[in-house]
Amino acid sequence: MPATTAVFTIARVAEMLGEDEDWLWELSIDMFPGDGCLRVYGVGEDIVTAFTIRASRP
Repeated sequence: MPATTAVFTIARVAEMLGEDEDWLWELSIDMFPGDGCLRVYGVGEDIVTAFTIRASRP
């Protein structure tokens, strides 16, 4: 599998797909890194769901 070179935030993927961010978040709950879904941990309690290019394509 090729290395991940870029990720898109869940908000950006929702915009790209024309879908609701909350709906997309519900789908992401059952996804794993192998599916292209990652959790990005920031400072403190800041956690963002992100998708690789593979997962963000319709």
